[in-house]
Amino acid sequence: MTERSPAAQRDTRLCDPEYPPCASFSALPAARLRPATLEDGKRTAAVAGSPPDARPTTGGRAPDPGVDMATKSTASRRTGPAAAMGIGVIAGVLVARVLQHRALEALHLRLAQLEHTAHTQRHTNLAHQQRLHWELLSKAIDDPELAEVLDLYETPVSPKQRRQYLFANALYTNLLFNYRIGNISHEEFFKHVRGFLQNPAVREYWYATRQQRASLADTEEAELGQMVDDLLQQLEEADTEEWWVVGEPPADDGDG
Repeated sequence: MTERSPAAQRDTRLCDPEYPPCASFSALPAARLRPATLEDGKRTAAVAGSPPDARPTTGGRAPDPGVDMATKSTASRRTGPAAAMGIGVIAGVLVARVLQHRALEALHLRLAQLEHTAHTQRHTNLAHQQRLHWELLSKAIDDPELAEVLDLYETPVSPKQRRQYLFANALYTNLLFNYRIGNISHEEFFKHVRGFLQNPAVREYWYATRQQRASLADTEEAELGQMVDDLLQQLEEADTEEWWVVGEPPADDGDG
């Protein structure tokens, strides 16, 4: 056991470690109580020479996390309304396009309905006209006195010929009506006429009414009449008995 010096014994008697200030002194770690050495000086110099903390500071203190969150919150409040406005504009444009597309579809449907109605009305008018025409011809055929009213032929005709011409007119008008309403094509009209012209009475009727057809210039009926004129001439000049091969049927133009 190491003996204490008289000075150490006096310090022990004068300072009780259970009471201050000796209590604070005695509670220090042993490393604080031991004398400083050369190694302690080296460590202190190394710590003093180390680079400072690279983290940003605010007034010599660490930045407050609350400040960064407040900045983000402010930015969010600024960009939020702008983003909502942009989405609203895009949605408005899309809705406008949808409505415009629906409006165009409705317009096209309406136009198609109007065209169909007009087409149907045209057919109705043609049918009504055809019925009236046939009623008038029927009365003229049955009544010779009424038939004289329709006698507009280039040469004088007998009552028999007059009735035959009226009936030929009824046949041709019926064929023309079926072509106009689309029941037969342009080519079919040509072939039907070629068959009609094989009858001598029909040919006589066609020659006798040439002047009447001339008054229908620049009309659809005039164009068809010219086609029949050309076909009749070809039939007259043909050297073959196969009349059904005479003439070149027109290309079907899809009209009707």
